Amino acid sequence: MQPRVRAYLKAEFEAFPPDQVAHIGWRGAAREVADLPPEMAGILDRYGPITRASGRVRELYTFPPHANYALFRYAEVSGDAAGLAARLRPVGPVPREELLRLYPWAHNAFIAALAGIVGLSEKAGRPDAQARAELDRLLRLRAELFSKDRPAPRPSAASGTATGGEDQAMRNMINEFLPQTIARNFMFLTPQLAACLRERALDKVRDACREYERIHPHWFVSRAEEGWGENSFNPLFDYHTLFQAKAMILKEPYQELAKHLDVPGFWRGDLYYLDNLCACLEAAGER
Repeated sequence: MQPRVRAYLKAEFEAFPPDQVAHIGWRGAAREVADLPPEMAGILDRYGPITRASGRVRELYTFPPHANYALFRYAEVSGDAAGLAARLRPVGPVPREELLRLYPWAHNAFIAALAGIVGLSEKAGRPDAQARAELDRLLRLRAELFSKDRPAPRPSAASGTATGGEDQAMRNMINEFLPQTIARNFMFLTPQLAACLRERALDKVRDACREYERIHPHWFVSRAEEGWGENSFNPLFDYHTLFQAKAMILKEPYQELAKHLDVPGFWRGDLYYLDNLCACLEAAGER
């Protein structure tokens, strides 16, 4: 199947370049098994592709910084390291430490961006010392700031009770990401970040995983019907990110990971499930 997969990746990469397209919109084959009403087709076609980050996340970055990591990994498949290195996007400005503490998933995304720059530059034969230094700084800071606890809820600006001195991003976003209580620490996890957390924050990660399993015992169930607030389903990030933390940081054995490998959340194309399946198989190969 590898030739077919390579051809598919090439076509997708050319149609939706990750260094130019932030979100492809409603495109491709349907993941769901149910048919959509025909009158929805025209409406969905108007959504995307999008070339900038959307919503309040723009207060953290205007374009997904981890696009650089996608270029790096695609270079390993295509072999065009030099050409792809020329398309790397500059990273910055990195949010200040207080915001990185509040939004560790954004911290992870910037680490992925710099890991992509470092890896692709080295592969192209032009190492980037400045990017390497910034990557090392963010990795050290990530281990230091790691906390299993999310920030306490606070009033939003719309409620009229937020204090005037609070940062706009904090006021508007903090309650919006309460559903990411479990996933927030492990979204956009790369091998570089996993290795850092295993070396420098292993006990904190282990405690966090135990706590998340205690407060959300159905974390591994895809589309668990116990979402927060108005959500009917739990965020898809939960069963993917915690599984990846167990596999990549805690290095749990195949026998333990296999217990938590649920069915896909969709009829086809559940990439989170496929990623977990691959991690499980890789752990089996390490026995």
